[in-house]
Amino acid sequence: MHSEPHPPSPGVPVVLCPEVEVLLDRVPEFAPRYLELVAAFDDDPGAAAAFTELADMVALWAEDPSGAGAVLHRAMAAVEEVASTSVDAEEVVGWCFLDSLDDEDLDALEPWMGAATRRLRHRLAVDDG
Repeated sequence: MHSEPHPPSPGVPVVLCPEVEVLLDRVPEFAPRYLELVAAFDDDPGAAAAFTELADMVALWAEDPSGAGAVLHRAMAAVEEVASTSVDAEEVVGWCFLDSLDDEDLDALEPWMGAATRRLRHRLAVDDG
């Protein structure tokens, strides 16, 4: 269930890595935070920085799933898409997104995680253990 692509937000670099394209397309609510990153980096901050920032937003949305359920679902679907298609999934989803969340947040997000995201979570836990 993909939504229609959103036009690029003003200030968003025209050439984005595929992981960030997926994120901004599926979660337009993330665009303001991404634009802050672009300003801070004076350029495209890349997928690692974007997914680290996304973790902070997703943790907040998970605190109120009844109010933020739709955006939380879309954000986690974007994470799953990157986890299952990107050659950089372990770095971007594993080390940048999942590793930025504490265990309580990860447990709260478990119902929204897809199979590829769960596998990465498990792999990180094994690597840490």
